[in-house]
Amino acid sequence: MLKQTFLAIAALMLACCVSYEPLSIDLKRDTAAWQRLSQDLCRHGALTRADAGRIGLLLNPELNRARLTYARSTQMAKYAGLWDDPSLSASLERVLSLGITNFGISPSLSIPVTGCRKLARQVAEQYKEADYWQMCEKERLFLCDLNMQCNAVLINRAKLELTRARLSQAQDEQGRMQKLLSLGEVPFADMQVVNARVNELVKQEQELHCQEAELRHALTRTLGLHPTAVSVELAAELPSGMPEMVAAPTAEQLLNLPGLQAERANLGAGELELKAEIRRQFPDISLEPEFRREDEANRIGSGLGFTLPVWNRNRAAIHKAQADRALACQKLVSTWRVLLHDTAELTEHQQHSYTHCREGRERIDALCAAQVRQEELYRLGEVSLPSLAEARQEVFSLRINYLDCLGNLLDCRSKLQSLKPASL
Repeated sequence: MLKQTFLAIAALMLACCVSYEPLSIDLKRDTAAWQRLSQDLCRHGALTRADAGRIGLLLNPELNRARLTYARSTQMAKYAGLWDDPSLSASLERVLSLGITNFGISPSLSIPVTGCRKLARQVAEQYKEADYWQMCEKERLFLCDLNMQCNAVLINRAKLELTRARLSQAQDEQGRMQKLLSLGEVPFADMQVVNARVNELVKQEQELHCQEAELRHALTRTLGLHPTAVSVELAAELPSGMPEMVAAPTAEQLLNLPGLQAERANLGAGELELKAEIRRQFPDISLEPEFRREDEANRIGSGLGFTLPVWNRNRAAIHKAQADRALACQKLVSTWRVLLHDTAELTEHQQHSYTHCREGRERIDALCAAQVRQEELYRLGEVSLPSLAEARQEVFSLRINYLDCLGNLLDCRSKLQSLKPASL
């Protein structure tokens, strides 16, 4: 009966153990599934900003890595602070002169009286919370970076359209100038200026075209899509008017940012780890009941064990925990100060970009009105073709500069909006 009971207990213990399962990775199968998923998500063609955000939150590798980290800390918190498994020791001796065999069985159970197990659970919960907030912080940064990449795509697209239109116009001017030169109506120096302008526009158009491909690949990589989805267009437009400035977040709003909350949780974990290491100076109690068969008589007894904190006293672990807590505190304060500096810098940069955009639009409106008059005078023969070409080029340059300023303003808006809890 005792043997059957022992075997049943052993079988139950083995059944509760986790078995190893190898992880199979098939890159070909994974790539095919990835490609099918990307095609399914992009089957409607052009993506809006909202579509891009949903796809990126689903497929972005950095975000999925952060989610796996949070899942790991969740499992660790679930099983943290468990009691140590009991141990069992057996002894056997043979008294040769008497022909007697003595044996004994002694189980041992550690009773946690210092509270370190409870603190271990609390520490694991703190790290779980820190990983959760870190996951939220990565999502916040991802959405901000995605908005900025979309801004870059739209700005580059607008520049490319302007450059192609201006190049076509400049090539037409080049053909007309060539005819006038052959008739002796314009000097050769004016023809050289037009040729140089056309060459510069061709170079600019080529650079913008290459940059467009780079931006599309970068956006596809950020969204986590298969490379075959690089041809998907972004269905969005630049604002037609001047975008409004975003109000800077207050210090109270910055306190709610997930990155700062993650550092708070890490500091809380450091506090609890220091408490646990201090408590480990003092031992837990080990209870050791014993059954022995000696001299053909059954004997029972019990023992009580604990360590004596005389020399070690866990001093190395305590000092390490104190240093780790100081580092966590410094990181929290540093993160807070960086947020304050970034907010102040973004606010000032936004103001400058807004001023530059407003002034740029005013200059463009004034030059466009002047260009209209130049076009009318050219048709009447009052203005020469080189003068008209210069006016057109000046308007084109101002439009390109305005797009650069607009891109800076939109990026500042995206960063400031990401710092507000309402956008999380």
